Amino acid sequence: MKSNLEVLEGKIESVIYAGIDGDFSVFAVIVEGNGQKDEVICTVADAVNIGEDVKLYGSFVIHPTYGRQFKAMAVEKLLPRTESGMEKFLASGVIRGVGKKRAKAIIDAFGLNAFDILENSPAKLAQIRGISPQKALEMGQDFKQTAAQRNTIMYLQSLGLTAGQCHKIYERYGAEAIDKIKENPYILAKDIFGIGFKTADIIALRAGMPHNSPHRISAGLTHVLLEAASGEGHVYLPKEALLARSAALLGLAKGDIDNHLLQMQMD
Repeated sequence: MKSNLEVLEGKIESVIYAGIDGDFSVFAVIVEGNGQKDEVICTVADAVNIGEDVKLYGSFVIHPTYGRQFKAMAVEKLLPRTESGMEKFLASGVIRGVGKKRAKAIIDAFGLNAFDILENSPAKLAQIRGISPQKALEMGQDFKQTAAQRNTIMYLQSLGLTAGQCHKIYERYGAEAIDKIKENPYILAKDIFGIGFKTADIIALRAGMPHNSPHRISAGLTHVLLEAASGEGHVYLPKEALLARSAALLGLAKGDIDNHLLQMQMD
């Protein structure tokens, strides 16, 4: 999805507008290049925060009122790469028991290596006064969980999901979210409120799932039946009507769908 898009990377300087539901933001990003720092106004269908390091995928557009802007299709939130940024990140509450004072102590002790210590050698945190060996291991585990959540949300955003949808999915599946969605994106239509078959279908196709995937056909048949029941009040559909509607929805031959319907009945 991202290969044909421009990439913009920088730090969020200010948030100009934030949607009430976190579904749209206008913000200024400081981008470094050629030894200079430029402020670029960006928009994205997501929530962002001042001070975050981000990588944006999109393109430059000309807004009829506000002029040149970068319109992002997806945003990846990066770990900070400076000591001050790392300290702010740790002090933000991402790790239980780490506030401003302890975050400063960690950065003072390990500097730019702090995140590597947290992820790969958390026992070394016990060198800091007030951190027990047990607490050090717990902090390392919290950091890994935060990394897993961040990676999951970045993957989901790359498929075009909004921030709200990403968090719902992570709350439902946890660290298994990526594997589950790669295996069968159509579970989203069943498990996640607000995501229907058509949205799941877009996600599946972006993820590279074939048009004639058994998962897609099953989900399409189920969607047609549910629409007939809840949308039209039917208690059943004749087989020919089911096949015709499903073929139109999926863009497949009725014979392919009929074969899979038989398999679904057997299952």
